[in-house]
Amino acid sequence: MSPSAGSSLFAQRPRSVGCCRLLQPRRCIRARVVRCREIRFQTQFREYNAFCCTGLKELGETAYKEYGPMFRVWLTVLPSVVLLQPEHLQIILASRKNTEKMYFYKLLHNFLGEGLITSTGRKWRHHRRLIQPMFHLSILEGFIRTFHDSARHLVAKLNNEADLSSINITLPVNQCVVNILHEAVLGIPTGSQSTDVSDSPFRQGKVVVPYRMQHPWLLLDCIYRLTEVARRELQHQKHIIHFTRKVSKNKISSSDFGKSAVSGTPQDIPFVDLLLAASETDETFCEEDVVHELGTFMLAGQDSVGAALAFSLFELARHPDVQERVVRELNEVFGSDDRTPSLSDLRRLQYLEQCIKETLRLYPSVPLMSRTLTEDAKLGKYTIPAGCGVLIAPFATHRLPGIYPDPEKFDPDRFLVDRVESRHQYAFLPFSLGPRNCIGELSHSTWLR
Repeated sequence: MSPSAGSSLFAQRPRSVGCCRLLQPRRCIRARVVRCREIRFQTQFREYNAFCCTGLKELGETAYKEYGPMFRVWLTVLPSVVLLQPEHLQIILASRKNTEKMYFYKLLHNFLGEGLITSTGRKWRHHRRLIQPMFHLSILEGFIRTFHDSARHLVAKLNNEADLSSINITLPVNQCVVNILHEAVLGIPTGSQSTDVSDSPFRQGKVVVPYRMQHPWLLLDCIYRLTEVARRELQHQKHIIHFTRKVSKNKISSSDFGKSAVSGTPQDIPFVDLLLAASETDETFCEEDVVHELGTFMLAGQDSVGAALAFSLFELARHPDVQERVVRELNEVFGSDDRTPSLSDLRRLQYLEQCIKETLRLYPSVPLMSRTLTEDAKLGKYTIPAGCGVLIAPFATHRLPGIYPDPEKFDPDRFLVDRVESRHQYAFLPFSLGPRNCIGELSHSTWLR
């Protein structure tokens, strides 16, 4: 770009941060296992806390103060620009041209396959248009009973705990979430004998992208494939593909396949039925695409919903006054009635929704996202050139004190209608925003309530 068109961000040498790290190690915050009232986190909280506190939290505090809302970083040998200000985020995320994700998303292919999260270009646009109607409220409504029954089972399990003074909440929560996903996505009811859910590969496995990022030589596939970590990851991928294909074939061979997917009435139609029905009518949406999308729904749903639910319970346990207000609201809506909630009931739980949103502000389901620009982006006096990577950290943006005063405080009243309207739309983006926002955001909110 010429100087008259705006300064190139890469000409601003002082706005760079050390190679292979976001901030100097001496400023990192050590992760701790948190114990508070009735709930404690072990693995899930520690991993989330370690990742966010050692880098992303610093972006919203030290780095923002020293470098401002826009600065350059190096990821291994690749230069990228970090954006924190909502006005800048909107320019990038709302663009229908800058929808390409950075190279590092390809590292998820062995784990997620090439579904909506990791695919790009024409394939992503086609799948998005095809799958978006499957998240219509009429379809989600059919699963409210599944959500409700699983929630009751979770509460009963917690009530049976011998020691309520300290509970590792992640284990029962993750079990609950995985059971729901098997029923809602794969059509396997909890306790079904047709497929052994206890042996499901979706209960196993681990994302190794952070490990490969910490060992840059493993970013080269020719080296990574020689490691034991790669062998285990590829073996897990084979298990997922085999399991998912088995579920799909069982569905196709069943006598009632296709009937529920075309009935047009609200009912519990599993996503596998909808995807298989789409593959019957669209020859470009093949069996491999169905397998990859099912894997994406299962793995991404398990991670995002499980974490959000666990952190919500954690914050309610830490704040008994907030918990009491939630209970009062539940009593106002349901009284002594033990009915399965309707969508209308869930919409009336306004304070509970505020609590969930405040939890997602502190612990966003997508704490970090990225884009590779396909065209120049002009942000004020700076121009980010095409081909450059852009890093967006909702975890850090959600902690900017100019937007959220006393940002570490858990305050559900931040999401009162008048206060939400006074903030920029892109100041709250736990699931991203724009064309590549999370396709399951609506189901996520309904599920948590």
